[in-house]
Amino acid sequence: MSTIGSAIRTSSINTVAANTQAQASTNTATGVQVDDTIERLNATRNEINTPPSDGEHTLKEINLAQTQTDINLSQTEFIVYDGEISYNNIELGGVRSQLAAKEAALAAEEAKTQIKTSINADGNAEFVTHSGMKIVTDTNKGGHQTWVYNPEGEQLMHIHGDPHVNMLKDADGNNGDDFHFGDDSTLKFEDGTELTFNTTETGKDTGIFYTTGIYVRAGNNVMHTGEETAGGARRADIAKVDADSYSRKGDTADGAVMMGLKGDGQILMQTGNQWNEIKDESWDGYLEDKTFDDQKGAAVDFKPTEFADLGALRSEILALKDKESGHVNSIAALTPQRSVAEGNLSAANTDFERYSVMDDSEFVDNDESRFNIEQKGLSLNQRANNLGLFLSDSPLVTPDDFSSLGVTEGNMLNDSVNSDRMQRQNNITYQTGTFEGSGLNELSDNNSSTNNLVNSLRSLVDSSGFEASSLENDASATTDTAATPTATTAAATTVDTAATVTPTTANAETPAVTDTEDETRRTVTE
Repeated sequence: MSTIGSAIRTSSINTVAANTQAQASTNTATGVQVDDTIERLNATRNEINTPPSDGEHTLKEINLAQTQTDINLSQTEFIVYDGEISYNNIELGGVRSQLAAKEAALAAEEAKTQIKTSINADGNAEFVTHSGMKIVTDTNKGGHQTWVYNPEGEQLMHIHGDPHVNMLKDADGNNGDDFHFGDDSTLKFEDGTELTFNTTETGKDTGIFYTTGIYVRAGNNVMHTGEETAGGARRADIAKVDADSYSRKGDTADGAVMMGLKGDGQILMQTGNQWNEIKDESWDGYLEDKTFDDQKGAAVDFKPTEFADLGALRSEILALKDKESGHVNSIAALTPQRSVAEGNLSAANTDFERYSVMDDSEFVDNDESRFNIEQKGLSLNQRANNLGLFLSDSPLVTPDDFSSLGVTEGNMLNDSVNSDRMQRQNNITYQTGTFEGSGLNELSDNNSSTNNLVNSLRSLVDSSGFEASSLENDASATTDTAATPTATTAAATTVDTAATVTPTTANAETPAVTDTEDETRRTVTE
């Protein structure tokens, strides 16, 4: 031992082969048997320094190729999730803009339906429409009179008796009773509000009616006082009633009319789709036929305000809120996925740098190393198939683009499920000590298959709108702080989307990293 040790210490011999030669010379010269310890050392070193393989691929080559696939996959995952976040942010901005417009429209339309009510000092019921038209009636007290005033407070008309209509601002200056009506007639204002007179006939076929209650309607907002349309107890207060709970009697009866009141006090009657001025009529003239056929005057341009369908507007707002919630939830779900992809990319780049400078002898071939390679290969396969399934549902990829991959959603789903099942099974068998290592050629083939899918997905992403969408969002997306009080401000983060090393491997199906996408990626505003 001492002679060999001295020879090793005093010479530049430092290889196993040279050690063996020195040992043989010493043994020959001294006739001493080779020391068992050095023989074991020699055998061990020869085993370690021989690159383990099952054919063409060494463990180093397989690990480098597998890590390169991880880099490509992580880059693609990051671009996909970042692009999806950008897409959702852009869509979210559009939805919130529509939502704000619809909510403003709803508020404006709801304002049109407002009717202010009160009981005045005389005990009469008062109604004020959204434009300021005022209606006063004593029908809540058992009377038969109703007065209408313009927003300036000027009295325009007085309805009384059986019922007589007195227009105080009519064009001919006649302040007497201008005309009469019977049954349940309606007066429509220019602001769209309708005043319906509930009339009661004094006796069977008398043709004499008195106003016993009124309904004021703006859209589906209906306020009522006095006697109900269907008869019954008189309401002394003012109450909101269901828009479908009342109806005019006498729409087609003699004496019933749909009247229109212009802001200047001109009184009109509706005949089909046309409005005509109402001529003066005496009580005797009315009683002759109790119709308005002979009262139609010149046609007048009258376009009362129309009310929007508030129910439809509310439904549209609910649908937009659902979309808003969907985009918000998608962003929340995609943000950690993007972070995981960013972490995977950083770890894969680090591993690639480390593996590249390691010697073949540092990759030990045993059950554990083969298990780790197979587990990682299954994990990459599962991730690649899951990414493919994600892309198949993405609005940024068309069905035609996706079909060009030559794979189906069913295949990818099966591959992903199988990879997950095999991962768990392998882990169980390894922990129980029953693991049987796979051949390295088989592992390499599996890696190449996964790599081909990753390259296809990467090409699909490159030709689709993910990158463009992300950059568009960087340039134009804004945070709606009013709609999203908890929104965060955009923070810049740099992600290296290019591999830090260019590998050289024996696996021809795994290309070297030549991606020049090394650019600053900005975290979008969530």
